[in-house]
Amino acid sequence: MAVQSADNGRYLEVACTGSASIGSAEQWVSAFRDVQKSPSPLVRLDLGAIEDVDLTFFQILLSLEKSLRSQGRHLLVQSLDTEHPVSKQAAVLGLKLEHYLTMVEGQS
Repeated sequence: MAVQSADNGRYLEVACTGSASIGSAEQWVSAFRDVQKSPSPLVRLDLGAIEDVDLTFFQILLSLEKSLRSQGRHLLVQSLDTEHPVSKQAAVLGLKLEHYLTMVEGQS
């Protein structure tokens, strides 16, 4: 797993790659803590390069969203097609990401 971030002046762009499962949970928590430390009021998250995902990652992701919201900040998540591993696993779990996260279209 890897997380790369860059502040483009409008928002913090965060690109996630690799596996997003219980085996990498501590790394995701650590990476998202770093995201929380950024002063940017907007965080735009791209999950397009995530290869596999499980419930643990969704819990960590929703925790990030809640934490940012409590700071008066916003998490924007790049929309994914229905065949993407994140979308497919969310559907299997009965999790409608758009009910919990702000999904945005287009490239950053």
